[in-house]
Amino acid sequence: MPRHHQPAKHPGGSQRQLRVGLATLVSALAVTSPASAEVCDKAIGDSWRAANGPVWLLNPQGFSFCAIILISALLVIFVTRKPILAYVASGLALLYGAVILASDVVLQHDLYLSELREGCRSVRTDLADVAILAAFVIVCASLGLRFRRHNAKTI
Repeated sequence: MPRHHQPAKHPGGSQRQLRVGLATLVSALAVTSPASAEVCDKAIGDSWRAANGPVWLLNPQGFSFCAIILISALLVIFVTRKPILAYVASGLALLYGAVILASDVVLQHDLYLSELREGCRSVRTDLADVAILAAFVIVCASLGLRFRRHNAKTI
């Protein structure tokens, strides 16, 4: 009677499949890593590294340009003593803070979630940014009211 030829079972067959599966997984991770690592490079800048931590207004590697703008605006408002400048600055800061809060922290769009995963943004630092902007709005509005009252008394 003819016997059907059955392939001989190799004791290492399952290990070979495991090695092939692991190699596939490692190569897939290696291919997707550079693409996902570019999110922070494009959103924040090439100078950002994971060791820098999340960017925010008080992080020198982050949005320090925004902090410089806020400080400069306060100086201009204080030197010129123009209430309209204070109101415009507080309105723009209020708008910017509302956009950060609504689009990033509340809605958490895909780009923001990628930035959170990579570590260049964090919800905590974004809320700190909103708090700093809220303080800026209060200071600017207070200066505007103060300068308006002062200008009304001198006329």
